[in-house]
This record gives sequence, structure tokens and C-alpha cells, in this order.
Amino acid sequence: MFTLVPRGPFSLAASIKFLEPDLVPAVRAQVERILSLDVDGSGFPAVGERDPVVGEIQRRYPGLRPVGFWSPYEAAAWTIIGHRIRITQAAAIKARMAEELGEPVSFGGRVVHAFPSPQRLAGLGTFPGLAGRKPEWLRWKPYRTWVALLMRTQLEYETGEITGRRPHACTR
Repeated sequence: MFTLVPRGPFSLAASIKFLEPDLVPAVRAQVERILSLDVDGSGFPAVGERDPVVGEIQRRYPGLRPVGFWSPYEAAAWTIIGHRIRITQAAAIKARMAEELGEPVSFGGRVVHAFPSPQRLAGLGTFPGLAGRKPEWLRWKPYRTWVALLMRTQLEYETGEITGRRPHACTR
């Protein structure tokens, strides 16, 4: 969790008014989608009632929903980048692609690089050896992604695979 504290005068209301009025609903819809708030999650607890394994994980991580990519394009790129490799390797590749091919953006007193645009990546040709497979779908419809996130979170908690940190002692 973090808090953003502006240095000098700042008004979020004034900044929002700066957006064209017809953009505000689009921005709201995108933020809702990114935070999975565009989905009615009221039926999600019932998945845990039907499946005790899911129910246990839901109790360990109450309220956890998937955080989506900024765009469908970036999600598709991540699928290709992360196909059949460890998530830490895929994250490093994505960061390197942004550094080498993305546009620099000044943010918070430092320069970060945005993920490259489709046009920029299209000029690179194809990625050898990354022929896609259809993913195997989980059966917790319509909350398959949510359950997969809970399971991945639990796996990270137990193994430290992504962060490289030692596994945590199980607490309830």
C-alpha cells in the first residue's frame, strides 16, 4: 500500500476536469477493468462453497481479484513473452523490451520506459520458437482467472518463486 503526497499545490478534481468530459467515463471504465471491478463478484464466494480447496484459498486472500494489464495488446504480448518460461524470466524480458524499445516517459523525477507499441514490435518480425498452444481452461466459470490468481498467489506464498524470497510459514 502507498500514499501519493504531492509536493506543491495539487487538485485531483482539477486534474480530472482537465480531461475532456467524454474521456472521464472511458478512464473510469479502464480503471474498473484493470482492478476487476467491472465484474460482478457477488457469486465468487459460492465457488469456494462448491470447491473446498478454492474456499480455503479465498479465506487466506479475502478480496483478492486479478489486476489486469493496461491494454489487451500488453496482455497478448505477455502471453507470448511468458510462454513456457518462469515468470521471473518473462518479467526480465518484458522490462528489457521496454527499456530498449519503449518510449521514455518522465515520471516522479525519473525516466521510465513504456511497453513498446504494436507498431514498434511489428517492425521486429516474428519471435522464433514461440508457436502458441491453446491454454487449458479451468472449470470455475465465470471466475476462472480469479481462482487461478488465488492459486498462483498461494504458490508464491509457499515457494517464493517470483520474488526469490524464502517461503513463509503458513499463518491463518
